[in-house]
Amino acid sequence: GYFRAATVTGTVRFDRDADNVLFADNEPGMQGVTVTLRLGGSAVLTTTTDATGAYTFTNVAPASNYSVRVLNPDATNFLLVTPTGGDNDMQTTDGSPLPNTYAETNPFTVTSGATVSGLSDAAVRGRATINGVVWEDLNGDGVRQGTEGVGALPGVTVNLTVTVNLPGLLSTTITSATTTDATG
Repeated sequence: GYFRAATVTGTVRFDRDADNVLFADNEPGMQGVTVTLRLGGSAVLTTTTDATGAYTFTNVAPASNYSVRVLNPDATNFLLVTPTGGDNDMQTTDGSPLPNTYAETNPFTVTSGATVSGLSDAAVRGRATINGVVWEDLNGDGVRQGTEGVGALPGVTVNLTVTVNLPGLLSTTITSATTTDATG
C-alpha cells in the first residue's frame, strides 16, 4: 500500500538549573549535536541540531519501534540526563556518569503522514562542581589560617555566575545561589 511520509522532531537543550524543565525555563539549545533516528535498534537517519538545538527527520516511513539517540558532544564536560522526566524524553544511556556517550528514548510509533514531536527532547547538563568554605578572615589577609577555622560562617548566601562559551555548540550564562551550612 501507499503511505504518506512522516516527520519526527525534537530538541537538545542545556538544562542550566538541572530540573528537566526545558521549555518553560527557556533553556538554551545546543547546536551541532548528532541525533540518530533508529528503527529496531538500527540507524535509519542521522542529522545535527541547528542553532536553537532543534532537529527534524523528514520522509520517515510509518512503523513501530522507532527511537531517537542523541550523541553526547563532549562526555568529559556534559551529561546526557536519564531517565525521562519533565521535558526530557531520554530513557536509557550507555552509562552514568561515565561513559555517557549517548542517550536514547523509549520506543515509539510513527503513523502515516504524522508529525511526531514531544517524544524525543534531550536534557544536557554540565559536569562541573565547585566547592569551598566561607570564613571570617580575622586578619584580612585573604588566607585562611588554622586559627580562623572557628570563624566559619554558616547561613551566608553565595552567588555564582558562570559564562559558558563553546563556539558552534553552546553559549549561555548559568547563575546559581546556595547558602553555607554550619561549617561555612
